[in-house]
Amino acid sequence: METLGILDEIQSLVSDTLQVVSYKWLSRHFLVSSNTAKRLLEELVEKHGSGLEVVYTLSGWLKNDPSNYHIRLVSSPKLTDSKQEFDGNCSVQVYSVQACVPKDPAALWNAEFVQAEELFKQSFTVDNCLRDNRLDKKISNNHIPVVIMRSEHHPFQFQLVSFGSN
Repeated sequence: METLGILDEIQSLVSDTLQVVSYKWLSRHFLVSSNTAKRLLEELVEKHGSGLEVVYTLSGWLKNDPSNYHIRLVSSPKLTDSKQEFDGNCSVQVYSVQACVPKDPAALWNAEFVQAEELFKQSFTVDNCLRDNRLDKKISNNHIPVVIMRSEHHPFQFQLVSFGSN
């Protein structure tokens, strides 16, 4: 499917069915790499940004806590202020697009969760991108422990507390 067709389908999913479309969901649904999915969401935001609510992933070191690497999910209105909390440049990527930012942040992951369950329920004779991780072979994270904490004050903010080898 060509890029324009995918962008039109994403726009339809968001505006007609009110689905949250994250880069993970998009990657699995269209069998494209995570980086391609992020690029597609960025293109969609550039074309239709005023009609969408966007959640961004910010990652980097905070000015007030430079010893830990932080990852935050931030809605569009809070993007500029949140970027100021990071020391130097932080990575900014589109995490998801939706018709409105849900009050419950779990809604951001619901479509991904349902999709993952459906993929895992498939017969082992069926190839699927989740089981064999074919879309993101560059990074293997099966043996890297990660601890993530949810912020009490910011429901869409998560902190990567530790990241390293066993």
